[in-house]
Amino acid sequence: GNNMKYLLVIILENEALAYPLIKKLSEKDIHGTVIPTANMKSKLHGEEDDPLPVFGGLRHIEKPSLSESTTLLLVVKEESMEIAKQAARDVTQNFKDDCGKMFAIPLMFSEGHIA
Repeated sequence: GNNMKYLLVIILENEALAYPLIKKLSEKDIHGTVIPTANMKSKLHGEEDDPLPVFGGLRHIEKPSLSESTTLLLVVKEESMEIAKQAARDVTQNFKDDCGKMFAIPLMFSEGHIA
């Protein structure tokens, strides 16, 4: 058969979606690497924003956790691709509210224990 493999990249702008997606993927025996990331927009705005006024101890809410994103790198066999994509669509409700994106790149090769 075709044992083409792909790098499926799923970027979640909402960090809260990461755990449910990873759980769903693991149940389907799809594994990979999770990297904490930030989108460029949040980096651009993060430095310029005026800090929030300090109300008592509320200063810690200055940086909303939404600026933190989570990137999943999954090496996926062709036959698992639809399952992985569907899991991402389910968890993100088809990426509504701009909460993320995904794309895949064909892999020329892979070595080591990737999954």
